[in-house]
Amino acid sequence: MAWIAPKINWRQGDAPTERDFNRIEANELDLYNRIAPLNTYTTDTRNIVNAAIAQLSAVVSYTVPVSAWAAYTSANMNYSFRAQISNNNVVATSRVDVEILAANAIDAYIFGIYPFTDTGNRVFYMYADAKPSNSIAIKYVVFKGA
Repeated sequence: MAWIAPKINWRQGDAPTERDFNRIEANELDLYNRIAPLNTYTTDTRNIVNAAIAQLSAVVSYTVPVSAWAAYTSANMNYSFRAQISNNNVVATSRVDVEILAANAIDAYIFGIYPFTDTGNRVFYMYADAKPSNSIAIKYVVFKGA
């Protein structure tokens, strides 16, 4: 049903008539029909957000100290230093997203974030081409593993 312009010239002593109530109910129905699709979208969005939150294990702010970087070599990769960051929420199948908060203070190329469970130590590694000379402020998110 289409929108019906409401009565706006009410005076003291006016009593609503059957016609007024029919108009009010018709306008409520019209508003409901306009809003209903938005409620479905909101519900879908809420479900998507809740599903993403359910996958989070941890959100952590952390400073990687210079002392955390150790020399490391591998035949498969071209890097020379590795920092190990521990978090009980990390398992071998976790996904870890890292944001470097002060990238302008870094004097090394940071690359590679790899979750790893090593003899019960729940860690992830950050790799660099050189040992950073400053501590690195990061924020990281750990998503649950499979």
